[in-house]
Amino acid sequence: MGKPLRRPSMSAIESNISIRLLQLFIGGTAANLTKPFFAALLATGIGASSSGIALSLAAALAVVAGLYGGGQSDTLSRKTVMLWGESMRILGGSLMFLGFLHADRLYYLAAFGFAFHAIGSSYGRSAGDALLFDSLNELNRKFVMQAHNWIWNLTVLLGYLLGGIFLEGREAPFFFFLFLVSIFDFALIKLFIKDRRQPRKFTRSDWSLKAIPISLLREDRTFRIYLLGSTCQLVVEVGMLSVLAVYCVTMGVTISVAGYGFYGLKAFGILIFFNALVILAGTPLYSPISKFISNRIEISCGLTLMLGGFGGLLIVNDGIWIAGFVMLFSLGEIVFKPSRNLLLYHIAPEKNRGAYVALNGMAYRVATMIGPLLLIAFGIVGPLFTAVLAMLLILISLSLFVSVFHKVSLQ
Repeated sequence: MGKPLRRPSMSAIESNISIRLLQLFIGGTAANLTKPFFAALLATGIGASSSGIALSLAAALAVVAGLYGGGQSDTLSRKTVMLWGESMRILGGSLMFLGFLHADRLYYLAAFGFAFHAIGSSYGRSAGDALLFDSLNELNRKFVMQAHNWIWNLTVLLGYLLGGIFLEGREAPFFFFLFLVSIFDFALIKLFIKDRRQPRKFTRSDWSLKAIPISLLREDRTFRIYLLGSTCQLVVEVGMLSVLAVYCVTMGVTISVAGYGFYGLKAFGILIFFNALVILAGTPLYSPISKFISNRIEISCGLTLMLGGFGGLLIVNDGIWIAGFVMLFSLGEIVFKPSRNLLLYHIAPEKNRGAYVALNGMAYRVATMIGPLLLIAFGIVGPLFTAVLAMLLILISLSLFVSVFHKVSLQ
């Protein structure tokens, strides 16, 4: 049994929130500058098949690491798990840097570095997210969740834009920056994070299979329903973006910006950029209003906007109309995602919060595996029926969340 939790001071709560959001911005930007492009870099050296195997193994190990990290953050301490996660990220970043340091690149060394970085990120993320949940209260929780979603979208916008333009030919400096960010994060955690849990040393039982908190899925029916609803929504979000890329190419979708026409994949890139801009501009405008709206109304309205947005993407091929539907599901994301995270905050008991957050992270992993099925459906039954399938999944998600509402007390 661990020692009883200490009640944190208000200054500690504010400090933890500020540090976690700062880490999200710096670390997220560094990761999005490099990691989305790593598969292409690795494939040029060891081939597409070998790089696919290496990245798949890294992803599988990261899932397991995340489950261990979430459970251990409940029994050890958030800070301990976060520090170990950053240590693995430091090692991974250094190996990726060394792999691309010289003209004769050491691709397998870089692949090991990527795996260590992915494992460290996943292992520490659950503890960090649980720490953020520990710092929420009735006054700050909506704002913090909205800020979290806004900052993440900013890192995606900056990372994909700058990395896509400048990474090629400058890989070593970019990976060195990734390494430096992990050192900076380690120092932030070590010096400034205030943990409610008293740290203790690892024991052998911390690494047993029983330490993986899968049993919570069997024990908590409400959480199972929440995860299924979240997964259905994420399958549409992940899958439909892949479908939209193919749709833009096959239908010759054209987007005109300042008199210049962008078609095919370039049009898709403009649409994704527009998606991020809508979220970044819309969140500050919506935030003051959201405090007057309940979580359950936000989740219902957000999914309804996504229903119309994703459902309409594939029924037109005019670029302006498609951009309008992109705006619709982007507005749905602004309303839905922070409230979905707050719903998890209400579901997860404090003593197992890290484990719940870790299991919640599996929803996105599962969605990335199932999402491509929408692309298969697009190739077999065409865009109209694919849009209907996406809408059906959103409706299932909405009905599951409504079921959760009846079991959880929401403000």
